Order: sequence, then structure tokens, then C-alpha cells
Amino acid sequence: YTPEQRWERASNQLALSWVAGIAYAKSNGQTPADYAESAIKLFVPGWGEPGTGRLNVVVGMHRNYMMFTESEFELVDQSETSVTVRSNRPWMRYFGEDEVWYGVTVAEYEEVFRLFNAAVAEHLALSYEERVEGGWVYMKFSRKN
Repeated sequence: YTPEQRWERASNQLALSWVAGIAYAKSNGQTPADYAESAIKLFVPGWGEPGTGRLNVVVGMHRNYMMFTESEFELVDQSETSVTVRSNRPWMRYFGEDEVWYGVTVAEYEEVFRLFNAAVAEHLALSYEERVEGGWVYMKFSRKN
């Protein structure tokens, strides 16, 4: 494999690992939100000291999203109290035309990401807002008043 082919394979397997977790949860009568809760308990503590209000959390998000090939991650707006970034949705191509991959829909997959990002924000004492517009996911992290 070329380095590009290896990266694409790793990108595919990264997305598939989350799909496999969601599919497994569903096969046991759980929801994608239940799976998200498991991932949150496992990984969110690694995002830093609780309550710090660090807006530079987007640096870590950027690193994670850039593991996907064809990923774009951009700063949209920044102030003393909030940061808004956007990412294209590079995982979409793996779900095919019907937007279902191993029994998991894009909506379920993105729900897990949304819940996870919100939990990271909560852990850091930030607010989180997300919206999807076309091929982009907009994520806003704000300090709580």
C-alpha cells in the first residue's frame, strides 16, 4: 500500500470502529445514546481538568477530525468567550447512498459525535451548540456565564 492508501484504510477503520460500537449496542437493545454514554465515561476524562473553561478544546477536536482522509476543519469565529469551527463530513462516503453502514445510520453516527462533543464541553464547563448545514457540521464552544 502507498502511504495514502494506508491512511485511507485507517480512516475507514476509524469510522468503522464507532459504527461497530453503535451496532453492537443496538444488537443488545441499547440506543446510540447508550453507546455514546459508554464512550463518554471512558474518554471524556482525558480531555483535561474539569471546569477549566478552556476554549482551546477545539485544537484536540481538530486533531481528531483530521484523522479522516478528505477532512476539512476550519475556524469560523473566535472571541474571548466562544469558538466556532466547522468540519466537513468525511465519513459520509463510507455510508453509501442509503446512508446506512452495518445497520447504523448517519444520523445515529453523528448523534454519538454530538453527544460526545457536548459531554467534553460540559466536562470543561463550556456550552456546546451544533448544527449541520449541507456538508458541514458547525460546532460552537462557549464559556458559561
